[in-house]
Amino acid sequence: MASAAVLTVLAALLLCALTVSGENCQAVKSQAEANCGGMGCRQVICEGDDFAATQCFGSVCNCVKADGSPIERYTFQMANYGDCHCAREEAAGSNSADCQANGSY
Repeated sequence: MASAAVLTVLAALLLCALTVSGENCQAVKSQAEANCGGMGCRQVICEGDDFAATQCFGSVCNCVKADGSPIERYTFQMANYGDCHCAREEAAGSNSADCQANGSY
């Protein structure tokens, strides 16, 4: 079984690969669904054309910006799920609060 560190790296790489094109979330979601061969596929979560603040693949979650790019330091196990609102505001420069490890307040 792969270690949590390996899963974290793989999840971040997959997220980057899907968002590097600069497409909006709905386009990336459609692409991910079309490329899915069955169970274990990444489920892209959108809020309109933006990416939801928390994106998970398997048991690993990442806080992401609205454009889908990962926010460094905020990768966590799904068991420690967070809404990533604090991390997203911190990345935008509009938050001076200390965020929890899962990106929540």
